[in-house]
Amino acid sequence: MRARVTVYPRPEILDPQGKAILQTL
Repeated sequence: MRARVTVYPRPEILDPQGKAILQTL
């Protein structure tokens, strides 16, 4: 699943808000 995180342009998106974005996806 981390592969999806790498899809993002920057690792900063890993922030708590980033997790919420993954849920919306």
